[in-house]
Amino acid sequence: MTQTALSFDAPIFPPNPYKPDTQKHRLYESLKSGPISNSHVVRDLGIFNSTGRLSEIREYLMLHGIHLNCRRIKDGLYEYSVSRPEDRIYPVRCDYCDWIGMSDDCLYGRCPNCTSRVRRDTSEG
Repeated sequence: MTQTALSFDAPIFPPNPYKPDTQKHRLYESLKSGPISNSHVVRDLGIFNSTGRLSEIREYLMLHGIHLNCRRIKDGLYEYSVSRPEDRIYPVRCDYCDWIGMSDDCLYGRCPNCTSRVRRDTSEG
């Protein structure tokens, strides 16, 4: 076997955990190919509850350190893509208990000490 290319840009996806021929399986495979729009999900994949399915896939990917991003293109049209966690790690602070850490330490944007919401820490020093 000869490796012809090496790419550090695309995240490495964990195996598809969903049953073949299910909506989540088709959606997960489409995301592995690159960014997709909600229009593609409805028209080409025939999935009408795309928000619910994508939320479940987002949770699964988050457990593996991959982020599922949603970007508004125009009214009613959104693009979904994945990114590596290194692109999304930044300092955060909990206003409730003054905990300071990094965003990747906070599952669902919650403080690991008190479970309050954290915000991006913009203080210097």
